[in-house]
Amino acid sequence: MALKSRLKSVGNVFTTVSKTFSLLWQVAPVETLALSFITIVRGLTPALAAWLTKQVIDRITTGSDWQTLLPFLSFLIAALALESFLAPWANLMQARMNEKVTAQCNLLMMEKANSFPDLTLFEDKARQDQLELLRQQALYRPSLFVNRLTWMTQSLLGLVSLLWLLTPFAWWLPLLLLVAFIPQTILAGRLQKRVWEVMNWSSFDVRRMRYFGVVTLDKTYAKETRVFGLGNFFIEQYKAAFGRLLEIRVKVYQREALWTSLAGLLTIASLAVCLVWVARQGVLGVLSVGSVVLFLQSFTGIQGQLEGAISIYSQMYEDYLYMNSFFNFLDEKPTMKISESPVSPQLQKGIAFQNVGFQYDPERSVLGDVLFTIGSGEIVALVGENGAGKSTLVKLLLRLYDPTHGKILVDGHDLKDLELNNWRSMVAVAFQDFCSYRLSVSDNIAVGDVARASDEAHIKKAATKSGIDSVISTLPEGYQTALGKEFGGTELSQGQMQKVALARAFMRDDKAKLLILDEPTASLDPKSEHDIYESFTHLSKEKSVLLITHRLASVQMADKIIVLKDGRIVEQGNHQELLSKRGEYAALWRLQAEKYSS
Repeated sequence: MALKSRLKSVGNVFTTVSKTFSLLWQVAPVETLALSFITIVRGLTPALAAWLTKQVIDRITTGSDWQTLLPFLSFLIAALALESFLAPWANLMQARMNEKVTAQCNLLMMEKANSFPDLTLFEDKARQDQLELLRQQALYRPSLFVNRLTWMTQSLLGLVSLLWLLTPFAWWLPLLLLVAFIPQTILAGRLQKRVWEVMNWSSFDVRRMRYFGVVTLDKTYAKETRVFGLGNFFIEQYKAAFGRLLEIRVKVYQREALWTSLAGLLTIASLAVCLVWVARQGVLGVLSVGSVVLFLQSFTGIQGQLEGAISIYSQMYEDYLYMNSFFNFLDEKPTMKISESPVSPQLQKGIAFQNVGFQYDPERSVLGDVLFTIGSGEIVALVGENGAGKSTLVKLLLRLYDPTHGKILVDGHDLKDLELNNWRSMVAVAFQDFCSYRLSVSDNIAVGDVARASDEAHIKKAATKSGIDSVISTLPEGYQTALGKEFGGTELSQGQMQKVALARAFMRDDKAKLLILDEPTASLDPKSEHDIYESFTHLSKEKSVLLITHRLASVQMADKIIVLKDGRIVEQGNHQELLSKRGEYAALWRLQAEKYSS
């Protein structure tokens, strides 16, 4: 079983290395060829220089003439010059390759994450830890792996060629030197494996440290941290996370460092045996002066190459583990099944939720047996307390998740059987937790329909409908004003950004057949809310609408109101029907009405 595990590990190493070379060839073929040639030449140069030095010394000590010595001396000078000449070109090729590999790895990760049609990748803690580690180190780890692969190849070529030079002295010399370094090599690999495991285990604390740094240093949190005196609290939280992280990592470093130093003593003893044997052979006259010099040069070179190779290996092992996780992530398949023969959505009849239930995990039921319809051109309002399952229902309708049980039918077709991108393109949605992109105001609106990103007239029309156009006209560069202080842009208020988010929905007003508004006026003042609903009335013509809101005054326009409580529908009907029932909706209505009347 242990042998099978070892063979599997070796197989994984070869697979990862071959995938890395394939990646290099894909993005930087010229640099790969050039660097491979330079690496081979530089790897063999030390052995060649050592052998040429022996020839020069032997000819000098035996009294050879100048004509016999000159060719060997010339080749020795050429070998030394070649190393100096190739070094800057190797650095150039390495730098060019690193830039391309780093960009490509980031692009591959972005494309892979984008290939997941649902949210499971982003809402699972373990996968988030893995993705965060990959994302953090993507800027340097792939290029380090490539660099160290190059250095390792060069070291191994130098090592093998130098060991070959020792074979004529005694067959056991190169063998003993190799065996002496095996324990150190194994332990170095174990250390880096343990370090990587600890990095994975402690990724949660790393993310918490980064988070506490953000809330202490970022402008977004500056007011509350000062008003509530949270600065020291977050600093202590950071220290606690760092303490846990340090304790785990130091234990690993100390334990492995002890065993590595003991293995180093075995290596030194083996080297001493070789050195004493050769020195004695020289004293006895068995070896020529050139041979002794060759051995000493080779011996010093081998020691340097072995130590360098072990050092590179120990560092590269961590890089390998990163690249292995990176390629595993690229090989990961989305859990959401996409139909191989999808149906083109039309939304002519309507949408039906048939006993839909959903659980984020086996112990957490969010929705249970939800049953209702949204007719074509019908306005349906969804109301209920926080945590009732309203936002989850929207995610299911957008197929960001699939129901745990039950079905969502669109014109009688299971939502799972529809062409997903076409379905989502038919939906105009304004989320409650909208995003502010660090782009221009124009681009922030255009993301609602990127195909029209260059249509300035349509963007301005959408902005006018949402009521943000008057604000944009006062900005320094109008629609081209950048948002976000990070890039020297402007910050809009929460209410203004909500209008920008609504403008995104208006970008699809002539295409969308389903409009979803999730708390569309939560951050707006009463006048802006009134104006938005005026625009909303225009936008919702001939469209199916799902409106989620806490402000019940705005749901009176709905053809149907659905009341959710604890993930289940407790009531549905129009405004007057639900008031007459004197149930959950009527109670919520009275609470809000009393606020305004008082």
